[in-house]
Amino acid sequence: MSSIAEAAPADWHPVRCAIPTFEVEFERSQAVFIGKVISIEKDADRKVFEFEIEKFWKGVEESKVVVTVSENPRFQAQFTKGGRFLVFAKADEEGGLFDGRCSRSKDLDRNPEGAEEDLDKLGPGKELEI
Repeated sequence: MSSIAEAAPADWHPVRCAIPTFEVEFERSQAVFIGKVISIEKDADRKVFEFEIEKFWKGVEESKVVVTVSENPRFQAQFTKGGRFLVFAKADEEGGLFDGRCSRSKDLDRNPEGAEEDLDKLGPGKELEI
């Protein structure tokens, strides 16, 4: 019986992720929020997602936030238009926000139970004053 690693090319490596603890991810994140994806733009190997903010815990000053995700054949962004997500977004070199693999960001529509622990730790959150 052969394993996948034995049958795979020598330069192939399985996609592995060490999802950070809640505490580490919260500290690393520039913005943490729940938002609904209202638009998606593709730019080469990047997708740009615009979120309408429902509530936030840090780093949000506007009702809409843009998050960029770099994609490749082994990783595609989980965000979908119209979907609600808990997002842990990091800051890039230009001051924008990005997310990627090995993130604690969660799909609240498809798997709300998967976010319960993080939402409990985050507490009630804040809403923007409009």
